Amino acid sequence: MHKNNVSDEYLLEQVCVYSDDQSLEYLFDRYFQRLCTFSHTFVKDHAIAEELVADTFCTIWFNRANLNVPDKARPYLYTAVRNHSLNHLKKKRVEHIDISYAETMPDNNLGPEQLLTFNDLLKEVNLLVDALPEKKRIIFRMNKIEGFRYKEIADILGISVHTVQNHMVEAIKILAENAPQNNLLFLALVFLTLS
Repeated sequence: MHKNNVSDEYLLEQVCVYSDDQSLEYLFDRYFQRLCTFSHTFVKDHAIAEELVADTFCTIWFNRANLNVPDKARPYLYTAVRNHSLNHLKKKRVEHIDISYAETMPDNNLGPEQLLTFNDLLKEVNLLVDALPEKKRIIFRMNKIEGFRYKEIADILGISVHTVQNHMVEAIKILAENAPQNNLLFLALVFLTLS
């Protein structure tokens, strides 16, 4: 079995049903860095984020016999890491939760001047996204950066799809209202580069 040729769901089923540790290792390799980035948005510490993600996989392994195999593995893993991260914050009595922005890389075909313009505009986009209200910021980034669909975001955050939709509409409205006047490239970055 080559790890790149099998689905996340198949790997998780192999772990839960057949106690296949190699499948767990494949899942770990596939998601570790992304889950660490996700956990870091809550705990704000790379080392702790790595520990929490590793602990999450350990928990899955030790509880595999009692786990119901989920229909979708990706939202399940993100939800597990989110819960683990929030439990850590509760223990540490940290109340402020923020999301750090994953760097978006431009097309390699851009020239030096275009690249400079792109990077300047991207910094402005980051500042505007950082200024969004917390819930809108989290949902916007989960959708635009992590690529989660509204239903997945709703399941992970424990809210309704309608609420996710409302937050996204309001977030985009805020970003559009605060964008540099008549700067179509800026708006394109918000709607295309971050998608």
